[in-house]
This record gives sequence, structure tokens and C-alpha cells, in this order.
Amino acid sequence: MNSSICCCISLPKVFFVAADNAGMNRDQAQSLIDSIDAAAVAIVTAKFGHFDDLDSEHGDVYYKATVALLADHDPDLYLPDLWKIVGL
Repeated sequence: MNSSICCCISLPKVFFVAADNAGMNRDQAQSLIDSIDAAAVAIVTAKFGHFDDLDSEHGDVYYKATVALLADHDPDLYLPDLWKIVGL
């Protein structure tokens, strides 16, 4: 998994309600995180020819792609929800 997907976000507990309702187990959540990460890296690579997780422009495109891909999967699910399920 790409380390840039694991940024620190501090949110109130109310934002984690969707994780309880997502019906996902740990393996399913980790699989979703991994597939979204791979797709976001592919998007950045297609745009720039390579992926540099230290480049802010690459990071912005990666972040937007990650959020969009997750919203496409389930508009009521957020990264902190997935992180909670997998124990991050």
C-alpha cells in the first residue's frame, strides 16, 4: 500500500458511523484500500509519466483520485471509515 494514503486525519466519532453500517470486514476494507490506492497511482502515473509521492502536484492528483474512486464505490463511505475497519 502506498504510504501517502495513510495521512493523519482527526475527526469526531460521528464520522465513523458509516464504517459500522458499511457491512465490510477487515479483509474487504483492506482490499478496497489497496485497489483504490493502485488505481490512484495509475491515474497519477498516466498524467505525469511516473508517481512521486513527495511531489505536491502528484499528491494533489492522488488525493483527488482517491476521494473520487471511493465516492464512486460508496458515496457514504470515507477513508477514515475504512481505516477504522482495518485498524489504522
